[in-house]
Amino acid sequence: MRSARMRYDRESCYYHVFNRVSGEPGWHPFGEVEREEMFRIMDHVNKLYAIDIVSFVAMGNHFHAVVRAPSELPGLAEVKRRFKAYYGKDREAPDWRMKVNYETYARRMRDVSALMKDFQQHFTNWFNRTRPHGRRGGLWADRYKSVILESGRAVWECVQYVEMNPVRAGLVADAADYRHSTWGMLCGSGRHCFGVRLSEHLIGGLKEAVLIGKRRHNEEQLNDDEVITCLRVKLAQLTAIESGADEAAFTEAENRARKKPSFVLTSQRRMRHWTEGAIIGSKLFVKSMTAEFYGDERAEKKRFDDSGAGLVSFRQLRVQL
Repeated sequence: MRSARMRYDRESCYYHVFNRVSGEPGWHPFGEVEREEMFRIMDHVNKLYAIDIVSFVAMGNHFHAVVRAPSELPGLAEVKRRFKAYYGKDREAPDWRMKVNYETYARRMRDVSALMKDFQQHFTNWFNRTRPHGRRGGLWADRYKSVILESGRAVWECVQYVEMNPVRAGLVADAADYRHSTWGMLCGSGRHCFGVRLSEHLIGGLKEAVLIGKRRHNEEQLNDDEVITCLRVKLAQLTAIESGADEAAFTEAENRARKKPSFVLTSQRRMRHWTEGAIIGSKLFVKSMTAEFYGDERAEKKRFDDSGAGLVSFRQLRVQL
């Protein structure tokens, strides 16, 4: 039986969303063309939505994304602009003088479920249409999975987890070399492919993370380039550890990154928490979200899964290394 999806609308909220194809476990139908089309469709669909695509990675049979839904509904001017950018001349604009029309589209434009539904349907339609002999039916194994992320440390760690997927899969030796990821495209072009200011979403996590350690900076002292450098350092450290690098190799990676490494590397592990944990963040955050969805009594009695690195998840799950 499906459980109700957790969605938080009172404030801006981060989510890790994930889905894979149905069929045999070893089936990897997404090659270069399909992965590029995933990015094209996500970029097109996101014209309608006032949602930040912070991190996105297209793999051979699945995708990962870290997104942020805004706290407020978009204003009428933005709703009109997004409607026109997405539909163009294909659909006549509704009568915006009617409040119900504005509110319907405004609510949709900050709805992560609606975004994912449109993305998956558009991609499935394209995929089925472009097969050599045609194809019918569904493509995805189930509804997409989503995990609520606390802003700050949880987002910082999850972005690393997402962007490290191609390295763990053995597709590239460096996450920056993977073309079908936001990080790979950022490193290759110097800009975020979905127009997001990445540092805005990572700065809070950097302030909490051990990466900065005793040389902790204030938010005002870290500019965009320094935040991106910190992420590059972290991914380089994770890559060195994933490859079983010896001390000398790790030191070389450290010197290239010009930063002191961290050894609390929760994102290096193949953790089911990032796809099935439901809510991830500090214990206080997860407890408050539990109370929001299930009431104070359950929140008090609930036992959360402690990762041992300052983050807990709503669901208790076995760690997969």
